[in-house]
Amino acid sequence: MHFALPLPKVVVFALAGLACGYVVSQIVRALLARRWPIVEGEIVDARVIGNSDNPRSLGALVTYRYHVGGKSYTNNRVRFGLRNASTSIIPALNSASYPGAQLAATYPRHRRVRVYYNPRRPDDSVLHPAPDATVWSLLVLALYFAYGAVQGWP
Repeated sequence: MHFALPLPKVVVFALAGLACGYVVSQIVRALLARRWPIVEGEIVDARVIGNSDNPRSLGALVTYRYHVGGKSYTNNRVRFGLRNASTSIIPALNSASYPGAQLAATYPRHRRVRVYYNPRRPDDSVLHPAPDATVWSLLVLALYFAYGAVQGWP
């Protein structure tokens, strides 16, 4: 039995495979980060970013500072995922109810936070060693498109 996919389906399948590879890499990074050393850090800034005319572009940028081996580092990765700045694909009706605004309110300036840092590269850090929701969404979409490319579109 010979199994062959037409070229467009091969392309879709390959792109879905790349997306799955990216998702796996983010999940592995999150799992490894759970074993990283933890230091106390401080929130430097947390604010909603993006275009208020387009609710889909809104997000929160959380910047924190921490010290390792007497050297100061700054980062803005809250979770592993598609971006350092936490954004959502879910549109908001107003910025007060938007998840980005809630995240910025969760991290007020000067708040003490636990920072997980990579002992081999102390500038590589994260506040929560878990994948962002967008990683899981990307996995579902990639698997859907991979299935569709192999089995035929619904």
